[in-house]
Amino acid sequence: MNEYTEKRFAQVLKFMAKSYGVSVEKLTSNFAATVPMAQELNAAIQDSSDFLKAISIIPVTDSTGEVLDFATMGNIAGRTDLTQPNARRQPKMAGSPDGRKWLAKKTDYDVGIPYELLDQWARYKNFGKLFSQMVIRTMGLNRLTIGWYGQDCQAATDPIGNPNLEDVNFGWLYDLEQNKPEHFITEGATEDVIKLGGSGADFANLDYMVNSMKSLIAQKDRTKKEVAIIGEDLVSHDTGKVLELHAQTPSEKKVDIIKLEATYGGLPSLMVPGFPSKGVMIVDPKRLQIRYQLSGMRRKVADEPEYDRTASYTSMNEAYNIANLDGCVAIKSENVTLG
Repeated sequence: MNEYTEKRFAQVLKFMAKSYGVSVEKLTSNFAATVPMAQELNAAIQDSSDFLKAISIIPVTDSTGEVLDFATMGNIAGRTDLTQPNARRQPKMAGSPDGRKWLAKKTDYDVGIPYELLDQWARYKNFGKLFSQMVIRTMGLNRLTIGWYGQDCQAATDPIGNPNLEDVNFGWLYDLEQNKPEHFITEGATEDVIKLGGSGADFANLDYMVNSMKSLIAQKDRTKKEVAIIGEDLVSHDTGKVLELHAQTPSEKKVDIIKLEATYGGLPSLMVPGFPSKGVMIVDPKRLQIRYQLSGMRRKVADEPEYDRTASYTSMNEAYNIANLDGCVAIKSENVTLG
């Protein structure tokens, strides 16, 4: 980096060290973040995307525990005849209806920023903000990608073989497919193919598809806040408006929720960041959960001249789960064909 950028970057390091309550020397080594640091960073990540604000991001102290459903308790009304021998009122216990466990896995969020880019940023007064916002925004988008595509949790991940972070952690769709397969639709009349529209279709149109999927959720498992999350290709197939919509959307706003004018299956309908292009999920967003371990975060910001870059290193222990699988249904995007 040039001399001016070097001075500005030194100021950024001082500011970040002060905000973390550590020395610059400690910031540039690998240090364990305090609980307030972890909470502040995760709040910033959640604020970086409207959809992350809509789901449940939960701080935890332990590395494992039971999946809890914060969206609803189901039926709790009743009555007990206390005049009967040994009778007592029995409260309905909060928690997961199926006793599933979550397990937080370590995830590295490491961002390298080349000197050339830093030199361009250095002339702006909000240089430090640009630096931190890029890191935070990328972490937020990656969390959503893992939630939609995560299928595995490898000790050493392969970004080339798994471009959608499939091997970083187990995501929400994987949770549904593995633990409630009857609510994860993978085939129609023809094995491994779900045909939408055209002759011999399993679903004549998108509205009928969503309505049929919604019928799999029993009334007792609904919160009345369910939405239909719909992939871009399906909306485009149905309305032909998506490309026009995106053309009018500034690139920095594309991480936000896009609320569709049409409702499908009687549900408010959304397009959200990174969702599979031919997928559909019906869920109360609050039932999509990400847990992070408060004591599991480590940070480092370093100047690495040997690589002509600076780097921000962050690691956290995380788990992705759906709170109540009975209250969610999805379709396998890869198996959908458009008639």
